[in-house]
Amino acid sequence: MAPSPDFSFIDKTITGPIPPFICDLKNLTAIDLQNNYILGPFPTALYNCTKLEHLDLSQNLFVGCIPGDVDWLSTHLRTFNLSDNNFTCDILAAIGQFPELTTLRIFLNEFNNFFPPKIGKLSRLEMLAPSDNAFALMAILSTFTLLRKLKQLLIKDSSLISEIPETIGNLAELEELDLSNNNLTGATPNDLFMLKNLRIVDLSKNHLSGPIPQPIEAVKMEVIDLSKNNLTRTIPDDFGTLTELSHLSLFSNQLSGEIPESISRLPSLTYVRLPSNNVSGTLPPDLGQYSIL
Repeated sequence: MAPSPDFSFIDKTITGPIPPFICDLKNLTAIDLQNNYILGPFPTALYNCTKLEHLDLSQNLFVGCIPGDVDWLSTHLRTFNLSDNNFTCDILAAIGQFPELTTLRIFLNEFNNFFPPKIGKLSRLEMLAPSDNAFALMAILSTFTLLRKLKQLLIKDSSLISEIPETIGNLAELEELDLSNNNLTGATPNDLFMLKNLRIVDLSKNHLSGPIPQPIEAVKMEVIDLSKNNLTRTIPDDFGTLTELSHLSLFSNQLSGEIPESISRLPSLTYVRLPSNNVSGTLPPDLGQYSIL
C-alpha cells in the first residue's frame, strides 16, 4: 500500500500565510506545520482539503477566534492540534462535529470559555488537552465522562472550580489525568484509583479534601501527585501494591498516621515526598532497600 500523501514542513521558519492551492493536492491526508512563524487567523482555505485526517498548526502565531464553521474541515479529521498559538474567544460547538476525531490539543492559547456540551459527541476521542488557557471559572463538564475511549485528559492551569465528577470513574480506558493547579474542591472521586489502565494522576495544587479513596486497584500506576491539597486521614496501605509506581508526592496536606511499611518495598519507586503533613512514627526501615530510591 502506498503511503498516505502529506504536507510536512516542521521547524522551517515559514511565515505564511498558508497558500490556498495546498488543497489542490486532492488526496492530501496530513498537514503538519508545527513550530513555524505563521501569522494570521485560522486558515479556512483548508476547508477544501476534503480528505484531511491530521492537521497540526501548533507552535505558530495564529490569532483570533476559531471560525464558527470550523466543522467544514474534513469529516475524516482524526488529529487536530492548535496548541501553543494565540487563539482567543470561545471554543465552539462545531468542534464537536468531527466523528473520527481521536486527538484534540488546544493547550497554551488564550481561549476564554470552556467546551460546549457537544464535546461529548466525540465518541472516538482518546486525547483531550485544553490546558493552560484563560478560561473563565468553570466546573469540569459532566459530558467529558461520556468520552468512553478517552486515554488522556489534561486540563491543568485552567481555572477549574467545583468538584471532580464522580462519573470520571466511568472512563475505563483512562491512562493519564492531569487537573493540577486549578481551584477544584471536594473529595477525590471514589472510583478514580479503580481504573485498571490508569498510569499517571496529577491533582496537585487544588483544594481537595477528605481521605485518599480506597481500595486502590490501578495496578499500572506510575505517578501519583496529590500534593498541596487538604487531604486528611492516613496514607493508604494499598499504595504498597503498586509495583510500577515510581513517583509518589503527597506533601503539603493534612495526612496523619504512620507511613505504611508496604511503600518501602515498592521496586520501582524513585521519588517520594511526604513533608508538611501530620504523619507520625519513623521512616519504614526498608525504605530504599527494594528500589533505587
